[in-house]
Amino acid sequence: MILRSPSRLFPLPNAHHLSAHLRHSRMAHSSSPAPSTEFLDSLASNPKLQPDTWYLIAAATSVTLGKGASWIPAIYAHAVSPVGPAPAEATPSPPVFADDPLPRRRVVRRLKEALVKGAILHGVPHAIGASLALKDALVPGDRDDSFVREGYHLDGQNAARGYEALHRIYRDEMPLVGELKSAMRDVEWFSYNCTYGAFLAPISDTDPRAPLSIRETEMVVLSCLVALRAELEVKWHLRGSLWVGMPEEEVEAVQCAVEEVARECAGVDVRTGMPRVQEMVRLMKEKEAQKAAQKTE
Repeated sequence: MILRSPSRLFPLPNAHHLSAHLRHSRMAHSSSPAPSTEFLDSLASNPKLQPDTWYLIAAATSVTLGKGASWIPAIYAHAVSPVGPAPAEATPSPPVFADDPLPRRRVVRRLKEALVKGAILHGVPHAIGASLALKDALVPGDRDDSFVREGYHLDGQNAARGYEALHRIYRDEMPLVGELKSAMRDVEWFSYNCTYGAFLAPISDTDPRAPLSIRETEMVVLSCLVALRAELEVKWHLRGSLWVGMPEEEVEAVQCAVEEVARECAGVDVRTGMPRVQEMVRLMKEKEAQKAAQKTE
């Protein structure tokens, strides 16, 4: 019996073919229209959203819905326009986000991190396509070479980082406990090591390279989950958003903004039948009342 080399049966693409494939893929996915300036203006001027968060919400939502190739370049251009022109030439990005002297590039770094964090939720292909679209759209002076996860490994330190981040969101309401935990050890492993340890955990108050805070990370997470209509996880992260310090009104504003972007970019309804923060506040109050009553018995 003659064994053939796998590369003979399935030839690996060379760099030219791979580059051509990526260009074709981006062209195929960029056929949907870009957002209008008027729509982006309405998001950016929303008084219920914190400054410089609208573009994180718009990016996470549009990429989740498969519209990143056409939306991300427009979101980038609109987000940096108030800051003024870019430098004529690219310069190295400092590792620490707060040390970056270029306001436009700080926007780019925040957008890039939103795409990376969203990858674990909406999928790696969407994240890669949107990241390539952003890279192609950048003017030279806005180019960013920072590496937030430099030195990260799937080790005990990474798992501890994931554990700490996960418990900031869920507190004592962890979903995997008891018999469910023992039956879903694979889910627990990737939750600590991948979902949180590698993707979501790098936040500005624990890692100076990270350009997003835990509240901004929750905005990205909630945007992806609402766009996916992931009802169970939306409940968890509506509550988690409150627990990391977002006021109820701001959480509602984020969810409403996601709904507007979803309707504008994909014509889909991600509102009907979905959980709301008001419902979670009511449930949390009921649970606290039950705990208080049990203590007095």
